[in-house]
Amino acid sequence: MRWFFAMLALLFTISCVNKQITKTQDPSKLTIQQVIADFTSGDFRRTLLARSQLSRLAQPQKIEVLKKVIDNPDPSIRMTAISEFTKLGKPACPFLQKRADTDPDQDVKQAALDALKTCQCTGPAPAQ
Repeated sequence: MRWFFAMLALLFTISCVNKQITKTQDPSKLTIQQVIADFTSGDFRRTLLARSQLSRLAQPQKIEVLKKVIDNPDPSIRMTAISEFTKLGKPACPFLQKRADTDPDQDVKQAALDALKTCQCTGPAPAQ
């Protein structure tokens, strides 16, 4: 009988959900500063939350966030920003080109070059 209650307690503990990750936020209440802070926190859960928040923003706001995040000193944050920029297509071209030309980290530089191909960034990019 003790085994049953021990397993039940373990199951309950494992099934607890972190509400910070699962709660949805109204996009109209999000601030760019909040999304940037979550994106650059270095905490995996907050980065996931920021990516979710980013998907709820309008494209001009997404670009505003990613413009700030892509210049972060942490290469992993820059890589994540490149991944998010890639989802925007052609409007991301100038930012991806800058990373491809100037990033000191070879992996980030290569990710930016790959993203440029994915976004079909050839010819003049749209004005920002």
